[in-house]
Amino acid sequence: MKRIFLALICFFIYVGFLYPQDVIYKSDGETIDANVIEIAIETIKYKNYNQMDSPVRNILKSDVFMIIYEDGTREVFKNSKKENIQPDHQVERRDQINKDQVRIQVLDNRSDPQIVGKSTQMTSRKIKDNKNKVFPAIRKLFLERLARKGFSNTTNTKSAYTLDILLNELWVEDRDAAVLVVSEQFCSVDIVLKDKSSTIYKQSFSSNNKCPAKEIRDYVTRNGYEKKTVYIFNGATGFLKVIDDIIQKLLEDDEFIDLFAY
Repeated sequence: MKRIFLALICFFIYVGFLYPQDVIYKSDGETIDANVIEIAIETIKYKNYNQMDSPVRNILKSDVFMIIYEDGTREVFKNSKKENIQPDHQVERRDQINKDQVRIQVLDNRSDPQIVGKSTQMTSRKIKDNKNKVFPAIRKLFLERLARKGFSNTTNTKSAYTLDILLNELWVEDRDAAVLVVSEQFCSVDIVLKDKSSTIYKQSFSSNNKCPAKEIRDYVTRNGYEKKTVYIFNGATGFLKVIDDIIQKLLEDDEFIDLFAY
């Protein structure tokens, strides 16, 4: 009897490892609970998580924004399909935009702005932003960092163009790893450039950073910010690295940079 019981336990453990749950996030916002089998050059092969005896399915990589795997790791697909833009709304090279013509707005698009992470030091607990300190600080960081890249217009409501940064997700996890505090930050945004009548550019970006907290504090100091603890309630500078990474990805996107006169 004991042998049968142990065999059943081993079987269920095996099945759990064989069929972990991954989540596929499509570019149109749809999600698929899946077991990802293979990521090829142009397609992703998977099985539906609740139908493991079903045939292997395929989805174009260009239709997928991100996969969050069963172990929590994320894979973002940069070349996912962007919003279709009609040719008469595209900005031709001869009509390139000056950066000072663009008004920048950072908007909070999170489903639950009060929950901004968790801490597993000593005891596990959620990190809450009950006094709404995080988003204003994040907004300030985005505006300051973009200003260093030439995008300094944040007040002129009569600007011909608007660059909206929609903050979709923001979290931090602090944990104690062999005495040194380890911090992991994640940020995802939609960036939309519009003129008075249409959308010119739209793309999603995300960044994930995991390192000892000391590295973040040193990075903050090197970039001219006051050296405080990494925790978000001291100015949100703990998110500086992921914010810089998102801005760098934006400025390396040929579709975006080709719109501007440099």
